[in-house]
Amino acid sequence: IAAWITDGQLPPITPSSTVFCPGDGTVAPCPCGNNGATGSGCANSVFPTGGTLASTGTPRVSTDAVVLTATNLSGTTCVFFQGDAQQPPVIVDDGLGCVSGTIVRIGTKFLSGSTGTFPEAGDPLLSVRGAIPTVGGTRYYQCFYRNASLAFCPPSTSNRTNGVRIVWAP
Repeated sequence: IAAWITDGQLPPITPSSTVFCPGDGTVAPCPCGNNGATGSGCANSVFPTGGTLASTGTPRVSTDAVVLTATNLSGTTCVFFQGDAQQPPVIVDDGLGCVSGTIVRIGTKFLSGSTGTFPEAGDPLLSVRGAIPTVGGTRYYQCFYRNASLAFCPPSTSNRTNGVRIVWAP
């Protein structure tokens, strides 16, 4: 059931954040049979549930409050990235890649525990970093991270979270 968001100023928009590209085996199998939990990315050497990307905040360019959070990651850093198109899942190291088109590297973040976040204090807003037009638009996000255990899904040493599709309103 769709909920509606309205501020009385602009026409209502439907919830604008949707998970896509799960590494749970429902759309495509993970490369080593390392399917993650429902809606998450493929399993990694530390978390059998896989890395999970989620967004919070209302995706409105004029009042951007969106935060991307990636959890259950291995390694010490992660890279958030954005594309303006999605593609069917393709194997990329230990995970699946589904973001395509014009790719923007949003930012590299140190993990706190097993979690990375963008933006953090001092970072530009997500809509600014991703150059979202003032009229809005649809963008696709994933997060890349190291999974350097040579015993896990050799010979690869990286993985990706699920994807998040955001429809930005003006």
